[in-house]
Amino acid sequence: MLPSISFSSRIPAKTGGGSSEDTLLYIGADTGFISQNIYLFCASEGLATVVRASVDRAALAKALGLRPEQRIVACAICGVPETVSCRAAMLRPKIASL
Repeated sequence: MLPSISFSSRIPAKTGGGSSEDTLLYIGADTGFISQNIYLFCASEGLATVVRASVDRAALAKALGLRPEQRIVACAICGVPETVSCRAAMLRPKIASL
């Protein structure tokens, strides 16, 4: 699982001290950029991935030791697809289902 974590305290610097609406816009855009990079990497390596917004943010934040200004926006789940060939499966370690 690869969490996308926003640093809400840093966003106002990007927006020139903009509104909370601007902050949400930048957090959403950053999360989209991160997610797209994860998808592109997984596609290039023959891995499957899906981005999930439905995660236990509080438990995950605690496990990762996040500070209050750090927020989990979404998580990318990555792994070897079920339909992968035997040869490809031997070349990559299997990732446990989460």
